[in-house]
Amino acid sequence: MNVRSMEETEAIEAVLAKRKISGNLNLKIKKIYTILKLSVPEDVREYCTFHSTISNKEGNVKMKIHNYRAFLLPYEKNKIQIIYPVNKIETLNYIFSKERIMEMQNFCRFNTFPCYVLYLKLDEIMKFKEEHWECYRDACRLAAEAKITKEVEGTVDVDWNNKI
Repeated sequence: MNVRSMEETEAIEAVLAKRKISGNLNLKIKKIYTILKLSVPEDVREYCTFHSTISNKEGNVKMKIHNYRAFLLPYEKNKIQIIYPVNKIETLNYIFSKERIMEMQNFCRFNTFPCYVLYLKLDEIMKFKEEHWECYRDACRLAAEAKITKEVEGTVDVDWNNKI
Protein backbone atom coordinates (compact mmCIF):
# COMPACT_ATOMS: atom_id res chain seq x y z
CA MET A 1 0.00 0.00 0.00
CA ASN A 2 1.30 3.44 -0.92
CA VAL A 3 1.24 5.84 2.06
CA ARG A 4 3.60 8.59 0.94
CA SER A 5 2.11 11.98 0.23
CA MET A 6 1.70 12.66 -3.47
CA GLU A 7 0.52 15.53 -5.61
CA GLU A 8 -3.13 15.38 -6.62
CA THR A 9 -2.70 14.97 -10.39
CA GLU A 10 -0.02 12.33 -9.83
CA ALA A 11 -2.37 10.41 -7.51
CA ILE A 12 -5.27 10.47 -9.97
CA GLU A 13 -3.05 9.42 -12.88
CA ALA A 14 -1.53 6.57 -10.83
CA VAL A 15 -4.98 5.28 -9.84
CA LEU A 16 -6.27 5.41 -13.41
CA ALA A 17 -3.13 3.65 -14.67
CA LYS A 18 -3.49 0.95 -11.99
CA ARG A 19 -7.11 0.40 -13.03
CA LYS A 20 -6.12 0.46 -16.72
CA ILE A 21 -8.66 3.22 -17.35
CA SER A 22 -8.05 5.32 -20.44
CA GLY A 23 -9.84 7.26 -23.14
CA ASN A 24 -13.31 8.67 -22.51
CA LEU A 25 -13.71 6.82 -19.22
CA ASN A 26 -10.46 8.39 -17.97
CA LEU A 27 -11.74 11.86 -18.88
CA LYS A 28 -15.14 11.20 -17.31
CA ILE A 29 -13.60 10.10 -14.00
CA LYS A 30 -11.36 13.18 -13.91
CA LYS A 31 -14.34 15.42 -14.62
CA ILE A 32 -16.42 13.81 -11.87
CA TYR A 33 -13.50 14.00 -9.43
CA THR A 34 -13.17 17.73 -10.11
CA ILE A 35 -16.92 18.30 -9.72
CA LEU A 36 -17.00 16.36 -6.43
CA LYS A 37 -13.99 18.19 -5.04
CA LEU A 38 -15.13 21.67 -6.08
CA SER A 39 -18.65 21.00 -4.77
CA VAL A 40 -17.35 20.68 -1.21
CA PRO A 41 -18.38 23.86 0.63
CA GLU A 42 -15.46 26.15 1.40
CA ASP A 43 -16.28 26.15 5.13
CA VAL A 44 -15.95 22.33 5.17
CA ARG A 45 -12.66 22.04 3.27
CA GLU A 46 -10.49 22.48 6.35
CA TYR A 47 -11.88 19.16 7.65
CA CYS A 48 -11.12 17.27 4.41
CA THR A 49 -8.30 14.87 3.72
CA PHE A 50 -7.60 13.11 0.45
CA HIS A 51 -6.20 9.61 0.17
CA SER A 52 -4.85 7.51 -2.64
CA THR A 53 -4.78 3.72 -2.43
CA ILE A 54 -2.69 1.82 -4.91
CA SER A 55 -2.11 -1.84 -4.13
CA ASN A 56 -1.93 -5.14 -5.97
CA LYS A 57 -5.72 -5.43 -5.87
CA GLU A 58 -7.05 -1.90 -6.14
CA GLY A 59 -6.53 1.74 -6.91
CA ASN A 60 -8.75 4.61 -5.83
CA VAL A 61 -8.86 8.16 -4.56
CA LYS A 62 -11.13 9.11 -1.69
CA MET A 63 -11.95 12.21 0.28
CA LYS A 64 -12.78 12.07 3.95
CA ILE A 65 -14.40 14.71 6.09
CA HIS A 66 -12.95 14.02 9.53
CA ASN A 67 -12.89 10.23 9.24
CA TYR A 68 -16.07 9.89 7.18
CA ARG A 69 -15.69 8.98 3.53
CA ALA A 70 -17.45 11.58 1.38
CA PHE A 71 -16.48 10.08 -1.97
CA LEU A 72 -14.42 7.28 -3.46
CA LEU A 73 -13.61 6.78 -7.10
CA PRO A 74 -13.38 4.61 -8.97
CA TYR A 75 -15.17 2.15 -6.65
CA GLU A 76 -15.32 -0.27 -9.51
CA LYS A 77 -14.20 0.53 -13.03
CA ASN A 78 -17.44 2.35 -13.80
CA LYS A 79 -18.76 3.21 -10.31
CA ILE A 80 -18.15 5.66 -7.50
CA GLN A 81 -19.37 6.20 -3.95
CA ILE A 82 -20.69 9.48 -2.58
CA ILE A 83 -22.55 10.59 0.52
CA TYR A 84 -26.10 11.90 0.22
CA PRO A 85 -28.55 13.16 2.86
CA VAL A 86 -31.23 10.75 4.03
CA ASN A 87 -33.91 13.44 3.90
CA LYS A 88 -33.07 14.34 0.28
CA ILE A 89 -33.10 10.88 -1.29
CA GLU A 90 -36.41 11.61 -3.04
CA THR A 91 -34.62 14.23 -5.17
CA LEU A 92 -33.11 11.28 -7.06
CA ASN A 93 -36.50 9.93 -8.22
CA TYR A 94 -36.06 11.04 -11.82
CA ILE A 95 -32.60 9.41 -12.10
CA PHE A 96 -33.34 6.09 -10.40
CA SER A 97 -36.20 3.63 -10.31
CA LYS A 98 -38.18 3.30 -7.10
CA GLU A 99 -36.62 -0.15 -6.62
CA ARG A 100 -33.09 1.21 -6.93
CA ILE A 101 -33.78 3.95 -4.38
CA MET A 102 -35.18 1.34 -1.97
CA GLU A 103 -32.01 -0.70 -2.51
CA MET A 104 -29.87 2.37 -1.71
CA GLN A 105 -31.79 3.06 1.48
CA ASN A 106 -31.20 -0.48 2.70
CA PHE A 107 -27.52 -0.65 1.87
CA CYS A 108 -25.26 1.73 3.77
CA ARG A 109 -26.09 4.54 6.17
CA PHE A 110 -23.88 6.37 8.65
CA ASN A 111 -24.71 5.95 12.33
CA THR A 112 -23.39 9.35 13.40
CA PHE A 113 -25.12 11.61 10.86
CA PRO A 114 -28.11 11.20 8.51
CA CYS A 115 -26.47 10.29 5.19
CA TYR A 116 -26.37 7.30 2.89
CA VAL A 117 -23.39 6.08 0.93
CA LEU A 118 -24.62 5.85 -2.65
CA TYR A 119 -22.96 3.54 -5.16
CA LEU A 120 -23.43 5.23 -8.52
CA LYS A 121 -22.49 4.54 -12.10
CA LEU A 122 -20.59 7.37 -13.74
CA ASP A 123 -23.43 8.03 -16.18
CA GLU A 124 -25.85 8.33 -13.27
CA ILE A 125 -23.85 10.98 -11.48
CA MET A 126 -23.41 12.84 -14.77
CA LYS A 127 -27.21 13.29 -14.71
CA PHE A 128 -27.00 15.28 -11.46
CA LYS A 129 -28.44 18.77 -11.64
CA GLU A 130 -27.67 21.70 -9.35
CA GLU A 131 -30.25 20.52 -6.77
CA HIS A 132 -28.39 17.21 -6.42
CA TRP A 133 -25.03 18.94 -6.00
CA GLU A 134 -26.63 21.12 -3.32
CA CYS A 135 -27.72 17.92 -1.57
CA TYR A 136 -24.14 16.62 -1.79
CA ARG A 137 -22.93 19.91 -0.25
CA ASP A 138 -25.49 19.42 2.54
CA ALA A 139 -24.13 15.91 3.11
CA CYS A 140 -20.60 17.32 3.37
CA ARG A 141 -21.78 19.81 5.99
CA LEU A 142 -23.51 17.05 7.95
CA ALA A 143 -20.28 15.02 7.94
CA ALA A 144 -18.30 18.06 9.12
CA GLU A 145 -20.74 18.59 12.00
CA ALA A 146 -20.85 14.91 13.01
CA LYS A 147 -19.16 13.54 16.09
CA ILE A 148 -15.48 13.10 15.33
CA THR A 149 -14.47 9.48 15.72
CA LYS A 150 -10.82 10.10 14.85
CA GLU A 151 -8.74 12.45 12.75
CA VAL A 152 -6.71 11.10 9.86
CA GLU A 153 -3.92 12.55 7.75
CA GLY A 154 -4.25 12.53 4.01
CA THR A 155 -1.83 11.03 1.52
CA VAL A 156 -2.68 13.37 -1.36
CA ASP A 157 -1.81 17.06 -1.42
CA VAL A 158 -4.83 18.85 -2.90
CA ASP A 159 -5.06 22.21 -4.59
CA TRP A 160 -8.70 23.28 -4.23
CA ASN A 161 -8.36 25.52 -7.29
CA ASN A 162 -6.94 22.78 -9.51
CA LYS A 163 -9.21 21.20 -12.12
CA ILE A 164 -8.00 17.74 -13.12
